[in-house]
Amino acid sequence: MKTGIRIGIRDGKIQVIAPDDLGFLERLGKCKVKRASHVEPVPTESGTQWTADLSPVGGPLLGPHRSRSEALAAERDWLNARLGNITFQESENHDAQKKAYKKKKQ
Repeated sequence: MKTGIRIGIRDGKIQVIAPDDLGFLERLGKCKVKRASHVEPVPTESGTQWTADLSPVGGPLLGPHRSRSEALAAERDWLNARLGNITFQESENHDAQKKAYKKKKQ
């Protein structure tokens, strides 16, 4: 699955759903990064499962899920649905952008 960067604007603020490296945001100027959720393992009778706690953005506790990747997918789906009324542009060349940014910083 290809993971792109989703960027939208709400109330004059840029909102981003992005993979791990958020360094590219520094090029936009001052930014505040806020965690959207906590994906954590939880012990259950059937073994370790995973939840996605979206309370940092006023959301639900999703899960339990059999794997971390399922919890991450549920998190992403919930965020995409919640932010669905924002106009987004998805970057197809995220890796190229990251490489160019890292090279520029050196």
